[in-house]
Amino acid sequence: MEWCETVRGATTNGQPAVLVDERATINSIRRVPAYKACMDQYFRQEGGAERELQQQIVRENNRAGAVANSTDYYVCDMETAEAVNITRFDLVGVH
Repeated sequence: MEWCETVRGATTNGQPAVLVDERATINSIRRVPAYKACMDQYFRQEGGAERELQQQIVRENNRAGAVANSTDYYVCDMETAEAVNITRFDLVGVH
């Protein structure tokens, strides 16, 4: 939460938004750009280069014209953690 508190409008008095009615929901939706700015700030300061590279791979593989049409794999998840064997995967794809 400390990252979001630096972004105007990302929190309500330091507390997370609670969606109890339509008005609260609409206000939270209006804050989505502030939430995104908060996440961008966090990833810039906390090693966002790896995350950006993962996103670039997904974009190129899944949506970028010639590459997307010629690949045998579809990347379906990023940063997956499997609890039983304590295994972590940066990218998960299906063939």
